[in-house]
Amino acid sequence: MDTTDIGQGFLDGSREELQDIALQILEGEVPSPLKGFVFMVAQMGNVNSKGLPFAKTFPDGRPNPDYQSPILNGDGLVYKFSFADGQAKLTTRLMKPPCYYADEATRHDGPATAAYAHFSFKNMGIGRLSFKLGSRNFLNTAFLPVWFKNDDAPSLLVTDDVARPFKMDPKSMNLLTPIGKNLEWHSAMPSVMKLPFPLTQSTAHPSWDPLTKEFFSVNYLKSFEKEATTAHIAKLLLSTDSPAHKALEEAAKRFEQHGSEEKAIEEVKKILADDQKRNFLPRLLHQITSFFSKIGWAIFNFVSKISGGYTPDRVYLFRFGGTGEMEKWQLVDEQGNDLKIRQCMHQTYMTEHYIVFMDASFKFGFELLFNNPVPSNPGLDRFFRAISAKKMEPFTNLWLVKRKDLDAKKEKITVISMKEPLPYECIHFSAEYDDGDGVTLYTIHNNTACMAEWIRPYDTSPYDGASMHEDLIGYFAVCPLAIGRTGKFVIDPAKATFKSTTILREPGNLPPVKSIDKDTVKKIGANTWGLGLLTHRDQYSPDVANRKIKNLYYLSLGARRENLTQFVFDLYKDYPWREIPLNDMLAYIDAGVPQCVLRVDTADMKITDSWTFDQKDYLYSIQFVPASIASPTVEKDQDGYLFLTVKVGLPSENKRRYRAEIWIFKAWDLAAGPVCKLAHPKLIFPATLHTCYLPTDQSVQSGYWVNIKDDYTETIESLFKHDKKRKKEMTVFFNEYIFPHFPG
Repeated sequence: MDTTDIGQGFLDGSREELQDIALQILEGEVPSPLKGFVFMVAQMGNVNSKGLPFAKTFPDGRPNPDYQSPILNGDGLVYKFSFADGQAKLTTRLMKPPCYYADEATRHDGPATAAYAHFSFKNMGIGRLSFKLGSRNFLNTAFLPVWFKNDDAPSLLVTDDVARPFKMDPKSMNLLTPIGKNLEWHSAMPSVMKLPFPLTQSTAHPSWDPLTKEFFSVNYLKSFEKEATTAHIAKLLLSTDSPAHKALEEAAKRFEQHGSEEKAIEEVKKILADDQKRNFLPRLLHQITSFFSKIGWAIFNFVSKISGGYTPDRVYLFRFGGTGEMEKWQLVDEQGNDLKIRQCMHQTYMTEHYIVFMDASFKFGFELLFNNPVPSNPGLDRFFRAISAKKMEPFTNLWLVKRKDLDAKKEKITVISMKEPLPYECIHFSAEYDDGDGVTLYTIHNNTACMAEWIRPYDTSPYDGASMHEDLIGYFAVCPLAIGRTGKFVIDPAKATFKSTTILREPGNLPPVKSIDKDTVKKIGANTWGLGLLTHRDQYSPDVANRKIKNLYYLSLGARRENLTQFVFDLYKDYPWREIPLNDMLAYIDAGVPQCVLRVDTADMKITDSWTFDQKDYLYSIQFVPASIASPTVEKDQDGYLFLTVKVGLPSENKRRYRAEIWIFKAWDLAAGPVCKLAHPKLIFPATLHTCYLPTDQSVQSGYWVNIKDDYTETIESLFKHDKKRKKEMTVFFNEYIFPHFPG
């Protein structure tokens, strides 16, 4: 393969939709027992870009407001890799739910921009929002293979943490239908904000029972009291001629000099109180054009005028069997109180008798819904982020629901609240279907590795105060300041306690700090410094229950100096579960802790096999693919291949250049290294997220379908029944730019 013209920038990503292109083999060969389809998703820019990175300016020279957005903010691009007869092919599709077409119509040069400029969407941190239309559903995070009783073949649900999932046809990769109508879900926004595309806080990992053919998901609401205050601050930051803005500037200067967050917050509280006394906000409203300030005003105005009008803390559980409306229950604790989610519900899992969910360690709040509120004043940007940012909680609250309690006659279900939380942060976990001897969880603990933070242009390095590399603007600000862990927790649901706990924490063969250098640190071998994703056989299967899990496979992402910002360092420098002194951690990170792929035996949670990567490469996704022909000499849980995505660093004199590759490992012999490496000039991704496997990609004849026109017509009628002017405007817009893209 001629690779002379393949080099890509670190954050380069293409939105081009491909059809059955043959991947080229760089090394080895595609194993003949490797068959079937691996689906993978990545975030890939928006309607104003051709992919990533977000440019500083538009082609006409105008500043691009999307610049420095996190790469998490982007339309989902789904990749389908097909393996057969020693060959690998690739097809890609952009996920296009109804809000995509609204975004496309109102893009900076879109067909509806002249008449509907006020409908346009803007990148707001990790979200993309329109003040008139609502929130984008990117469908950019994960999959769930399902096979409902009234479907003739398996299909895939494509998911997002803040939206309802959509069913995708595996063959065409077209979206078939959302799960649930709009009005079956609860919007996270206050009801005063009438938005046809709601912000729906759900989960990227709903659950599927392959035996009972039932789908389970959650829908939660969080109190907006603190978020309203944060939005109010952002509003004042943009009011450059106001006394409040000038007072905030002075507070920011003092913060830069002394760095006292506690004093800064007290100053901001006083500034807000003084501003309210002056009744200055109504006049400012007409001076502010930023969407964030508008949405902030709506929330602040709402909660200020209506006593007890905050969005409540609430969690709902859904069950869906493939027809009709979803069943829904409100979840309460043992005292009858509503559950409170402080971070998010990224992951759920289901066993034979229980549904398990957690307050996962991906923080989500309004402080993450802005990029740079004052582009002309980076000091104020840093100040606002510093006083509004939250840390991940260094533990994880966990709940269980008895499936036998899910009675259609009930409105509320009492959960089992664990008497103690998981001892560390956790965002991903898996569970065994069999739960007769207790509910067995396998957890990943992303200690101090916060995926919600991204690198900004004004970020600096804690090592020398230098600016972060320009290639990394918008990339994950993730570098662990404590060694990651994985755990095996067996729960006794009757007592709401852990029957047993086994933690795997592997720093590797660390050399003494005084003798550390880039060569010695490469030799530390298998480690859990920065655990990313895990996979195992039948992890998500439409028709096979993973009753017992004997082997787990993990990516450990190591640690890199280039990803560590001063801001993240300050957030987690006082982390409570650090065993290695902070200065020693910095020394190891400076040298560069290697990445690796691991196999762990669940009987004793020990690493039994591994492969270490070069530090110039970046690992992202991992998927177990069972061998198409069973081997009599290989344990079933190991009888297959690992599919990995790798961004490979290429030698270059002047620039950092990379190539996106697919590496295939024998799951029973990781130490042998990859048996095949695949690439293509059009395979261009900056990072990838979750994956899944299907043995076939048969087109689905579904017995369930939500008519998009009827769904949004009903939504618009419900929202604007007392506002005929807005109802007409919405109806005309949807009829012209959205409904023609959908059947019915």
